Amino acid sequence: METFRIRFINRITDETIRIGYTAILENNQSPTIYEGEQVFYRSFLNPDLLITGEAALSSIENIFSAIPKEYILKQVAFEDSHNFDLLRVPSKELFSNYMIKHKLLNRVRYHRNKEDKPVIDTNLITELRLG
Repeated sequence: METFRIRFINRITDETIRIGYTAILENNQSPTIYEGEQVFYRSFLNPDLLITGEAALSSIENIFSAIPKEYILKQVAFEDSHNFDLLRVPSKELFSNYMIKHKLLNRVRYHRNKEDKPVIDTNLITELRLG
């Protein structure tokens, strides 16, 4: 089992919202194992997908489907949005519920609580980007 992390970077313009993401193994070499980008055109956008952060979660699921099953997600770093009316980071609760609902527990770090319910241990970090 190897762990990896994902970093999301977004760019909002008058016409588009771009969400880029990179997955990197957490080992001595830290190679990039996946890169992707989604471009949403604001005039044709269903805003709920970006306001809830579900677009990022579906991107994570796409990454899971493209990389070996033994890679476990240790951390996700989200760049904080400069416009919360258009784009937000998914909550830890939404992330956990998405992983459970989509049967992705085997791809994230987790443990079970006293009631035998899964508790996701994958770290979610929000980074503030200046400039």
